[in-house]
Amino acid sequence: MLRGSSWLYDRRHDSMHRRVRRAVHVALRITTRVASAQYRLRSCRVPDGGRLHLGAGRQPLPGWINIDISPFSGADLWLDLRGILRQCLRVLKRGVVVRIGVPSLESAVQQYLHHDFAFADWLDQAEPVAKRFIARITDNGNHPIVLDFEYLQRLLTAAGFQGVRQSAGGQSELLPLDALGPKDRADDRHTLYVEGIKPGAADLS
Repeated sequence: MLRGSSWLYDRRHDSMHRRVRRAVHVALRITTRVASAQYRLRSCRVPDGGRLHLGAGRQPLPGWINIDISPFSGADLWLDLRGILRQCLRVLKRGVVVRIGVPSLESAVQQYLHHDFAFADWLDQAEPVAKRFIARITDNGNHPIVLDFEYLQRLLTAAGFQGVRQSAGGQSELLPLDALGPKDRADDRHTLYVEGIKPGAADLS
């Protein structure tokens, strides 16, 4: 499989090598400008009750529709997800919940202060702590911006979501627990989870 090739992916982590990632991004930008509406590998219709896994990387979830920017990731669709929040609001039904998980800035700062990133075994522990901090919080360069709750809250609110709140791994006030992905666990203290609702839910409190 191409997705296991060392030239494409960093074997220590689920990230494409930077040079390959840059080439993929350039190719996708050209494709979107030339093909516009045809910018997708194949069409996909989400059934009622269906679940989307955006930014799936090399870990697609069984029973979900997996989406990623890399056509080699094993995802069902390859899409550039920049600007995705407004699109999510547009296509979701009223009252549907969006749940986002990103590397926790607060957790990474604490790990930086304690010089302890042992939990992230894909990081090179011999590197300076500042370099490990940057690699951790950007997911080895996959995330171009750093997010905390306030930042995500503003982005979701600006996109039109309501009832935006911070959550925790394996917990949710808005979703049944069996709707959470297998990586969404209570012992995950290093991911920031934030949820919001498309307006129209019966209870946004």
